[in-house]
Amino acid sequence: MKHTYHLDGMTCSGCEAKVKEDLSKVENITEVQISKDDKQAILTMSKHVELSVLQKVDMQIKPAV
Repeated sequence: MKHTYHLDGMTCSGCEAKVKEDLSKVENITEVQISKDDKQAILTMSKHVELSVLQKVDMQIKPAV
């Protein structure tokens, strides 16, 4: 299943790469497409991942970017 999420705050390709890398590590996410220009993440999941799990990943990324 594919889900599209709105993302804010990405300013460079390094941000895109970091978000993609960290989301790719989340259990049940099988594919990650990130676009800073479109401000979105398209995630393919083998099993639904709760939004709260994705938000935790986002909060861990922001201080590092």
